[in-house]
Parts: sequence; C-alpha cells; structure tokens
Amino acid sequence: MILRPQTPKVFAPLWKAKTRYLAAYGGRGSAKSWDRATNMVFRHIMEPGLSSACIRDQQNSLEQSVFKLIVESADRLGVRSAIKPNTSDRYIQTPGNGIIIFRGLNEFNAENIKSLEGFDIAWMEEAQTIGQRAIDMLRPTIRKPGSQLWATWNPRLRSDPIDVMMRQDPRFADSRTVVEANWRDNPFRGNELEEERL
Repeated sequence: MILRPQTPKVFAPLWKAKTRYLAAYGGRGSAKSWDRATNMVFRHIMEPGLSSACIRDQQNSLEQSVFKLIVESADRLGVRSAIKPNTSDRYIQTPGNGIIIFRGLNEFNAENIKSLEGFDIAWMEEAQTIGQRAIDMLRPTIRKPGSQLWATWNPRLRSDPIDVMMRQDPRFADSRTVVEANWRDNPFRGNELEEERL
C-alpha cells in the first residue's frame, strides 16, 4: 500500500525524526493536531500492531479528544476501512491488533498508569495544561524500545512544564525534535479560519 499524506512542510522534521520527544507548538490554525493525527494514522497503517495513547490533562468524553480528527485523517488517507473505531470503550482498533486509546491524565494514578507501559506512542494534546507530576509519571511509563512522546500545544507561559521540557531544558536537547508552526505555515487553512484571523 502506498500512502501519500499531505501535511504542511513545517512538520517535515517530525516525520523524519527518530528522537524520543517530538513536539509542535504555535498558534491556533497552524495544523499541529491535524499533522500529528495524520502521522499517527500513517504509522499505524505502515507499522501493524502499534499501540498509541492520545492524552489530555482532563478528558471526560471523546468530544474532548482527537478521536474524530484521527478518523477524519484515516478518511483523507483513504484507509478508513482499515480502522475500527469503538466509541463506547474509547479506542480505535488498527491493523495487526494495534490500538489507539483516548484518555485524560486525570484518569491515571501512580498505579494504573502502568497500563501504558507497552505503548509505542503517547501524544499529549493541549499539553500546555499538563502539570509536572503528570509528565513525570508518563515519561518513565512509556519506555518500550523506540517509543516516543509527542506534544502539541499553544504556548501560554514559559513556566508551563511542557514548554520548559520541550523548548528550554538543555538536558533534553539531543533527544527532542521541536517545530514551531503558525497559521502562515498552514496552506490548507480555509476561508473561515482566514476570516476569523483577520
């Protein structure tokens, strides 16, 4: 199967990187989440059996998650028939018994976060709201060889833990790939977004 995902060029480094931490930050309308959802579907199709967790700080329903965005990304890639969304249990089954789950970090504690131990990818969406304790619990849990932690966020405060880790802390410099994206980088933005921006 040949897939040709279309995504803004600004995100190309994230598609090529083998680093542990992948991050995209910037303003709204930059297609950060759109790109990561597309990449996640692509990875799950090309690497059967992959396990991913899509995480927010607080998530009480699928409407607060990227579930719909991932299903729409599968449609755009022409692979919708290869995935099986399950809304009642908040997961998407992917080829080779792969899985994408959707959770809020508020659902985990020091004990049950261990259930994510064998996962390949943890995507922290709206990561500007995620606290230091949650990040400190998640990082050593996602420890499978070759596993990655992704983060997308709209910068808020320089002191936000995700901003410190992904943009400032020199200890992570060699293990992170970070891109900044804004509306100018999104060639797919529609008229409505442009109207609201103006």
